[in-house]
Amino acid sequence: PMAPLSCRDLSAQLSSLPHRATAATTTHTQISLRRAPAPRAPLTTAKRLQLPSAATRDDALASLVGQLEQNLTQDEEEDDLYLPDDASSARRRAAQKHQDELPARWREIHGSDDWAGLLDPMDPLLRSELIRYGELAQACYDAFDYDLASRYCGSCKYPRRAFFERLGMPDAARGYAVTRYLYATSNFRFPNFFSGRSRADAKLWSQRANWIGYVAVSTDEESARLGRRDIAIAWRGTITRLEWVSDLMDYLRPVADEGIPCPDPEVKVESGFVDLYTDKDPSCRFCKYSAREQVLVEVRKLVAHYTALGEDVSISVTGHSLGSSLAILSAYDIAESAANLSNGKVRTDKFSR
Repeated sequence: PMAPLSCRDLSAQLSSLPHRATAATTTHTQISLRRAPAPRAPLTTAKRLQLPSAATRDDALASLVGQLEQNLTQDEEEDDLYLPDDASSARRRAAQKHQDELPARWREIHGSDDWAGLLDPMDPLLRSELIRYGELAQACYDAFDYDLASRYCGSCKYPRRAFFERLGMPDAARGYAVTRYLYATSNFRFPNFFSGRSRADAKLWSQRANWIGYVAVSTDEESARLGRRDIAIAWRGTITRLEWVSDLMDYLRPVADEGIPCPDPEVKVESGFVDLYTDKDPSCRFCKYSAREQVLVEVRKLVAHYTALGEDVSISVTGHSLGSSLAILSAYDIAESAANLSNGKVRTDKFSR
């Protein structure tokens, strides 16, 4: 074995070797020296990449949104410069003009002439009234308690006297006061009425009843705006299992067989709808009386009270899905049962559905 050589000894020996012009010798004796790379300087705090913090990103986003809103406002203000009058003020005046017409036109809006000339194009006042009653129907969905873990599942989440306030409906809260909640049941037996809960559970608020809607009456201030005292009846749409089953019971039965006055045996109604409207359970506090009996009693009471004061009274019935069927059925029932009569005189004109 060869002894290790230092760099100086290696250079001396290399210089004494004979020079041969062979590729192999040249290749094996050629040495290349490379310069080591200069050491890299460590990154200092000043040179490191600065990433924005979450707070900085939020501030930037808020600033961008604020700038966009400001630009939008400026664009709207610039657009108004080209209008003969302030657009928002003009819209408010137009809306107010339509509302001022309501006391004189409410019978027409409620269909006294079968809405002739009001539908195409849609009359602005009719449109606003449809939206207003639609919101009363939507309140039934929003207030229904369908929390399966709640002992009040199937009831209304809010007390009657604070109904619209708790729903965040200030206009309705100023305009109407709920006078009665409506409850419905069905004699059709369906196990596990609510999924995951047993209706035999003694802790539940009711074993058979479901909150299905309400009756409300306009306040003095709202009555002055409407041109009459308005009784509003709102029905909730399908939510529970039993109600879905009732929707599917689509065979027809004569309404006269259910106690609803009707001289024509050909007038019929779907079985599931009329069951929810007329069924009752004497053992249940909330559906001891049927939904039909509850609404007729309340309407008769309110009509008698306000007509005795010499006021014009309207009855407006609204609902969605299953609620629309109950609305039509109850409106027909109120008219045929003369619940809208006071001292033999009709005090209402047309039902809104």
